[in-house]
Amino acid sequence: MHYYPHHIGDFIKDTTNLDDHQLATYLRMLWVYYTEEKPFDDDLESIAFAMRSDEKTVHLLLRHFFEKSVDKWHHNRCDREIAKYHAKSE
Repeated sequence: MHYYPHHIGDFIKDTTNLDDHQLATYLRMLWVYYTEEKPFDDDLESIAFAMRSDEKTVHLLLRHFFEKSVDKWHHNRCDREIAKYHAKSE
């Protein structure tokens, strides 16, 4: 995906407790999720390295904004937007 709807009010409400580093990491995670159109593998070290962050921050963000299913971390809103994008492109 090259575009996703970014609802500023929802985003601010959902991320109000994040510090600047956590916020930047979360944005990077969203961008990668939308770009690759798939959930993250359960590999904190690899995710942290790709996001230019640390494992503690990534783990915190995964626990609060993502849902673990088997060995993947899903973001429900991203999954819905990706599904809509694919339905529209078909």
